[in-house]
Amino acid sequence: IVGETGVAADAEVLAVALDALRALGLTAEDVVARVNDRRLLERLVRHAGVPGTRLQAAYSAIDKLPKEGQDRVRERLRE
Repeated sequence: IVGETGVAADAEVLAVALDALRALGLTAEDVVARVNDRRLLERLVRHAGVPGTRLQAAYSAIDKLPKEGQDRVRERLRE
């Protein structure tokens, strides 16, 4: 969406793209949509109760999710 700023416009573009892929016959098993937005991540992490002083540690733990798995990342987030 030309000229639009903010998450709503990004979400709309993603939704349209996913609708187009579904129309082509692709399913959730065929397509993965990954969202990478630091503002959204910060909101989610803060909503989970992480204080501002621990945001960087939380981001670091989350970044290690693919390598270390959910259990280890949960441990890191509790530290």
